[in-house]
Amino acid sequence: MLPSTSDELLSHAGFIPARNPAFSGRDAELEILRSAIVEKPGVAVIRGNPGSGKTALACEFANRFAKEFDGVIWLYSGERPPMELAGEIGLQMRHRMDGDTENNLYELATIFEWKRYLLVLDHVLRKSKLVTAGKSSTLITTRMPRLMPGAPGAKLDAPKHLEKFSGEIVSAMAACSPAGFPLSLAGELAGQEIDGIPAPAQVLNIDSFRCALPQFVIDQALIPDELRTRHAEAASRQPVTAGMIPDLYHALRWTLSRPESWELACELARHIISFTQFEGRIAEAFEVMETISAAAEIKEDYRTLNRYARERVWMLQAWGRDMEAKSLERRSRRWQAVQLPLPWDEGWT
Repeated sequence: MLPSTSDELLSHAGFIPARNPAFSGRDAELEILRSAIVEKPGVAVIRGNPGSGKTALACEFANRFAKEFDGVIWLYSGERPPMELAGEIGLQMRHRMDGDTENNLYELATIFEWKRYLLVLDHVLRKSKLVTAGKSSTLITTRMPRLMPGAPGAKLDAPKHLEKFSGEIVSAMAACSPAGFPLSLAGELAGQEIDGIPAPAQVLNIDSFRCALPQFVIDQALIPDELRTRHAEAASRQPVTAGMIPDLYHALRWTLSRPESWELACELARHIISFTQFEGRIAEAFEVMETISAAAEIKEDYRTLNRYARERVWMLQAWGRDMEAKSLERRSRRWQAVQLPLPWDEGWT
């Protein structure tokens, strides 16, 4: 028997999107998933074409069976790198992640082995390093038919008619992070105040008015380059909170692909680095430093290279990666020499 749905807030660590009150049916699929990963630890996959209701089913499942786990961790996967996902898991667990990416992944694997968590990975595009073992269970949603072919789960039929959504507000929401965004940010991009939750947005957190769009809506949305740039500019002006980090990453990836947006990319990187360092998400700070430094080296922006070189050396030394630290220290001396003014430069005294 399936348990009745409870709207009580999850008291354990983690996060579950608000359930859709219009959800109905799917009892057979919910029972398959319950048997696969609630009765015992394991991995289950919800497969289906765009718009078939994979995320809605996963959300309903997570809400119904949350009390069977020590906590539920919900992540939008997509194109996000492992270090970003690991940092968000640490945030949801209220667990400080101060190792490098590989050590953090190992630490998470150990936690998942000994604790009874449900990890939901939404919109997975390739095999993930985050799939749990031990006492925990993983639920994956994907449109990739060959991903984890042996895993049990549910296959959802494609809808007969895929609903079309358009308009300024839809485009504005689609320009934001697919992992979730503050509704106020979408309103700023649309140039209007948004009253209530506009269709087809899904509520992630009603208290903070954080929403997400179904992936099929993002896929069909018209997002001009100018709108993506305005999103990056708006994201850089927002107060930096945990809820804004996905949008800052989203904006950083876009601006790094646009040579004319280099200064904006540097500003976004500074915001992410400052916040993740403060929160103890050191691997994320390091990887962003690495990313912005690699771009700076191509652009011969020695000021940016020198800004982060010393911190990167300290981080590598703290992680016991001494050879990499020494190599970076040698390179940083060359960058410092290039940036030093020559006697005939203006301002030499």
